[in-house]
Amino acid sequence: MTRRAWVVALAAALLAGCLSIPVSTIWKLRNFGPEQLFALDPAELRAALLVDPRVTMKGGRIDIAIAPPGGAPKRSYAILLQQPQRDDPRLPRAPAGRVWQVFALSPASVVEFQKLKQEFKAIPKGATVTVSVGFDEGKVPPELRREFPVRLDLLLDPAEGYFTMIKDTTFDLDRDGKK
Repeated sequence: MTRRAWVVALAAALLAGCLSIPVSTIWKLRNFGPEQLFALDPAELRAALLVDPRVTMKGGRIDIAIAPPGGAPKRSYAILLQQPQRDDPRLPRAPAGRVWQVFALSPASVVEFQKLKQEFKAIPKGATVTVSVGFDEGKVPPELRREFPVRLDLLLDPAEGYFTMIKDTTFDLDRDGKK
């Protein structure tokens, strides 16, 4: 499944009500907007996937699209994620039969994010910011393709720790990935 397919699969599952987003996450992100996004330290951002230990993910990507008000052209940015470690001690212990795969911004993406922060200051108030996250599958055993278990946790602020963005859910990679 490609990055785009992951994003499409996550979005489709969310719209269909298949994903379980904790109420605490909805509450935490209720006032999270562009100002909060660009106030984050990009070197600290993490996305952690809880998956079967036989699964490997190649990397990921955060796509940020900024649509200024008044019909000005949309700007799009791609922030690449790399897997810096297999685990992070700040995450809860993985249950039996699951492992964490932790992703952070690549060094070049940290620079890109800082540049994006500066550009954002020049965008007029009322801009719409869309953020999506996707991952490239590396290796997924055939028996997991129809019911691929995954959970997504995010670290935005090290002082607050990780929070669950998407509770445990399953995807049919063959069906959901063909978009």
